Amino acid sequence: METMEKPIKIAITGPESTGKTFLVNHLANKYNGLIVKESARDYLMDHHNKYHVTDIYKIGKLQMKQEEAVCRNAKHKQFVFIDTELINIKIWLEYGENRVQEWILEGIKNTDYDFYFLMYPDISWQADPLREHPDKGLFFFEQFKKNLEEQKKVYYVIYGSYEERQENAVNIINKLYF
Repeated sequence: METMEKPIKIAITGPESTGKTFLVNHLANKYNGLIVKESARDYLMDHHNKYHVTDIYKIGKLQMKQEEAVCRNAKHKQFVFIDTELINIKIWLEYGENRVQEWILEGIKNTDYDFYFLMYPDISWQADPLREHPDKGLFFFEQFKKNLEEQKKVYYVIYGSYEERQENAVNIINKLYF
């Protein structure tokens, strides 16, 4: 039986302002990996930071399309680092008391990430025009953790300063793949 060649996909997820993009960029540079950027940031900047529930669905679809495009260009065993993913969309919808459409739930269930890095909110929250919840880091962390556990996803919590986050993530990757 022939095995399908695929990249190593690692999703970096968690509450806002926990260093996800910082870690994605560091890991991609260190391992010559590819990046799936967070679609929400560009989308919201193009829409002057205003959004409606329909925009959240659009962002989810953009994120999936972008991930598919990047992974299509990835080599076998090349690292692909995903800056947020559909669990983020699900939590965003639930927090706003909006319906989570079935395609999002199916997308989460069927993801083939090798594992997730779940970012713990123990660094200073940085103000940004797109960030909305400076006092809800632990609340959202627990929502991410709950969702990952309900879906039986493999994840590692990343704590500490920016430098410690880099070191912890690199140690995990090196232990698993080198």
